[in-house]
Amino acid sequence: MTTTFRRLARMIEVQRDDGGNDQTYITKDTRPLPASRRTYGPWSFMGLWMVTGSFNVGGWTTGSAILSLGLNVWQAMLAIIIRYIVSAISCVLMGHPGAKWHIAWPQWMRQIWGVHGYFVPMALRVFLSFVWMATNTWYGGQCLKVFLTCLWPSFAGLDTPLAGGTMQVSDFVSFLLFILSCLPLMWWNPERYQKPFLFASTFVATTVFVLLIWSTVRAGGGGALLHDTSRAIGVEPAKGGDLGWAFVTAVTFTVGGIATHMWSQSDYTRYARKPGDQVFAQMAMVPAGAIIVTCIGIICTSCAYTLYPQLEELPWSPYIFLEPCGSMRTPRAHEQVWLSPVSHSSSPNTASSSLPTPSSQA
Repeated sequence: MTTTFRRLARMIEVQRDDGGNDQTYITKDTRPLPASRRTYGPWSFMGLWMVTGSFNVGGWTTGSAILSLGLNVWQAMLAIIIRYIVSAISCVLMGHPGAKWHIAWPQWMRQIWGVHGYFVPMALRVFLSFVWMATNTWYGGQCLKVFLTCLWPSFAGLDTPLAGGTMQVSDFVSFLLFILSCLPLMWWNPERYQKPFLFASTFVATTVFVLLIWSTVRAGGGGALLHDTSRAIGVEPAKGGDLGWAFVTAVTFTVGGIATHMWSQSDYTRYARKPGDQVFAQMAMVPAGAIIVTCIGIICTSCAYTLYPQLEELPWSPYIFLEPCGSMRTPRAHEQVWLSPVSHSSSPNTASSSLPTPSSQA
């Protein structure tokens, strides 16, 4: 038993340098990257932001949080534009040390916090990775549940309540299956993620626009939410001073959704071939991707107001939006359900929350 355990431990152990000179403060993952590992060009960073920062469940549902403040759709979109322009500038600045000196986030945190004090932000970063890993895995499991229910309607029969009624057996099974589906990519080194980024970003962008076209065609337009926001969601419109504060809140509070990703940009930009490769890609994709996906999420949810009048609440999450599609016995409806699970949620987990960066290994 002891020999078997040791073999298993060696299989999952992170490989050390050939010279065996890894120490607490300098390892293969924390020293500046050699040129052979700097493989990210502008398109790699655009793909990274498409799958982790915008074209996912979190980006799709951004509009629901902002509209609940009493803003209409156009005010919400203006707040999002301002927010993500500021975020793009922050991402470029936070990524500069990694792009120029090819060092990871923990290294330049030592300059601010000290050799030992930097463990404080590291601990916070690791804790947030747990939070976002769990959140994105739950989203992925819910998307996978819709897919499996469409494929095998009997899967919905696994409705035994678990955890005090907060989930069902089908939820838990989908959760576990989704975790297993993410594991293979975690074995790859991050510098080899260009093709996964390309595949995921192409797939998810196609899915999002297909959902937009399908929804607007079936609903005969953009839906009621665009014309009368307060009536569609049951929230009184903000006016006067309340409107001003609601707008400021919309700009500021949603930054928290990407704060972790934004603050630790050097973990990604250190893979840049040249310092400038991250600049244009992030300045373009950070605001553009978020604006497009949030707008599409609002429009599709607005269409759902017309398409699914039987629903008590608007289906802001894409997997809730797709649940009624699974019961439609038409090929086009099933295509939406089959495309969506992987594209909406598999990539954020691997690329953002579980990527083997120094921030998660410090």
